[in-house]
Amino acid sequence: MNIDFLVPGISKCGTTTLCYLLGEHPQLFIPAIKEPHHFNRTDMIENRANYEELFREAQAGQLLGEGSQMYSADEFGDLVSARLALENPQMKLIFCVRNPLKRIESSYREFHHSGPHYAVNAPFGIDKAITELRALLADSCYWTRLQSFRRHFSDEQILVVFLEDLQKNPQQELERCYSFLGVDASYRNPSAGAQLNSRDEKL
Repeated sequence: MNIDFLVPGISKCGTTTLCYLLGEHPQLFIPAIKEPHHFNRTDMIENRANYEELFREAQAGQLLGEGSQMYSADEFGDLVSARLALENPQMKLIFCVRNPLKRIESSYREFHHSGPHYAVNAPFGIDKAITELRALLADSCYWTRLQSFRRHFSDEQILVVFLEDLQKNPQQELERCYSFLGVDASYRNPSAGAQLNSRDEKL
């Protein structure tokens, strides 16, 4: 089994929503589990059988894909991109980005919402948070994030989608993704316009 496409994600840029919408296309299969994190695991080889089990319900002919925002994280980008090139040199990658200031605000909310579950106590002052939590700024440096993947994949294998465009013209942006992946671009997605994991749900 080879993975055909990935949404490597950048935190708080709509990866969850985009993966959900792509997974509704009948020619694409994305596991229901959110962010498997397979390609950044230390035990990736040992975990392979468990990973392939996530795709057990895929139908013949469907393209296989998934999304995990940690794949493009500062500490994993180089490792993951090299592993993906070995997995499938023809793999296609879709990155979802957004206004970087909006991403920082959303990430700041997420740190307060989920941080305590991971023993992360985020400062309530945004200035102190930016100083102490490096990812708040680093994850908004999209061009830097892309470079790890551009070392292994051609620009023709990489598509960048802006969350603002996906929200404003969902069907149009999905058609771009469908065309990029080589599936029927005329598919009308019944859930186009959906927004999952919204910042407004966070503290």
